Amino acid sequence: MKKKLGQHFLKDEGIINKIIDSFDLSYHDTLVEIGPGNGALTDKLINLVEKFILIEYDEDLYKLLKSKYLFDSVDIHNADARIFDYSKVLDNGKPFIIVGNLPYYASNPIIRNILQSTHMPKKMIFMIQKEVAEQICAKEGNFSFLSAYINIFADAKKLFDVNPICFEPAPKVFSSVIEITPKIDEMFIDVDISNFIEFLTFGFKSPRKQIHNSLSDGLFLKLVETKKIIKSAKLDTTRRPSTLKMGEWKNLYDIWINLQSPRNAPGSIRRK
Repeated sequence: MKKKLGQHFLKDEGIINKIIDSFDLSYHDTLVEIGPGNGALTDKLINLVEKFILIEYDEDLYKLLKSKYLFDSVDIHNADARIFDYSKVLDNGKPFIIVGNLPYYASNPIIRNILQSTHMPKKMIFMIQKEVAEQICAKEGNFSFLSAYINIFADAKKLFDVNPICFEPAPKVFSSVIEITPKIDEMFIDVDISNFIEFLTFGFKSPRKQIHNSLSDGLFLKLVETKKIIKSAKLDTTRRPSTLKMGEWKNLYDIWINLQSPRNAPGSIRRK
């Protein structure tokens, strides 16, 4: 094991079975596993689907998996899941599920890469650090940037926690298994998503501050200008970013875009 990759291998049979029980697999589904490691979960899943795709970043583990799973139904890639292009290995339109024990340092970029893919899974089941899981699964009124971002593309919920002793070596923190289910939100059908995400990023620039201060910091606007935008959205300027619902963020964004000149919107948020 290469410690620099932050790998902790799941060894608890009960947790492995609990993960498998958490999603409804059809034999005709394509299953993608991120970070199979030494194959503890893979061994249990390999006969349950007709096509299995493994994505392993560690070159030594990749070689181990290649020698271990000599099946036509298994497609193994030595690749970084943070930038992996799923469209190159998946049959367009065929249902697929993604599962994985994600390295703590890479869980956010891996999930964001998947959610912005053109070919979306019908479900994701991930084991990640407990604190990150709670951020991702936070509901409206308790959003962080991460949970607001996830909410644009999917619904997320925590399934159960996992004790460090279930891993080898044991990490210093608890983990959680979460379920992420992509959705089509009509609110964002005609929205430039990359531009909206940029606006959302600026809105959470100073999350502990009141929304007029946080937006001013992010957009480099004078407070009086920001307050006008917020009041136009019929929002209290003293609220904090975490309390805004997604519809309220969308309303703020629409007002902001309408204030921009044609050369600045949509697609590029103006900064001073």
